[in-house]
Amino acid sequence: MAREIALRALARREYARAELTTHLTARGVAAHDARTVVEALSEDGLQSDARYAAMLVQARRRRGYGPVRIAAELGHAGVAREVATAALAGDEDDWTLSARDWLR
Repeated sequence: MAREIALRALARREYARAELTTHLTARGVAAHDARTVVEALSEDGLQSDARYAAMLVQARRRRGYGPVRIAAELGHAGVAREVATAALAGDEDDWTLSARDWLR
């Protein structure tokens, strides 16, 4: 049951590991079972904090958010600092140029 709930959630959008665990427990899945299911999904490549971080960086950047705000949001979602830093560094464009374009 927990795996099915998680898969339905992941079919709609990417989730950070901590976020997906919270999602499952909010739907009545025991905390231990939620952690076990999310770990298995991560090992199977169906859940990825790196993928979640890359998606969030792109989405927030399009909305004009800067790297500090995005990093804070990733931290709030439970994404490890190293993963967040890699996602922000992997975004090739110049942040200042993006900010200028967004202001125009």
